[in-house]
Amino acid sequence: MEVKVVSKRRNPFFQREEVAFMVLHQGEGTPSRMEVRRKIAALLSVPLENVYVRKIVTEYGLGRSKGTAMIYDSKEIAYQVEPEYIIKRNEVKESEEAA
Repeated sequence: MEVKVVSKRRNPFFQREEVAFMVLHQGEGTPSRMEVRRKIAALLSVPLENVYVRKIVTEYGLGRSKGTAMIYDSKEIAYQVEPEYIIKRNEVKESEEAA
């Protein structure tokens, strides 16, 4: 799995970076949000708890997905701005903790 940042835009009002990305996963299934979060955090050298994946859409038959992620200046700001369902989707599940 390879993650490429397509565009990155600073939103000073919400104190975040808005990132559009592409995931190449030829011959594999769509990667989980946690896998993508880890890759983006490592790629952009930011703490994992500041990265929230909003959406991932797979392009049928091409082995790639497009998505958007928000990278906040701090975890506290993310909890104030992000909807609760997005925060829950980005939480670490027990099955992913073991990986």
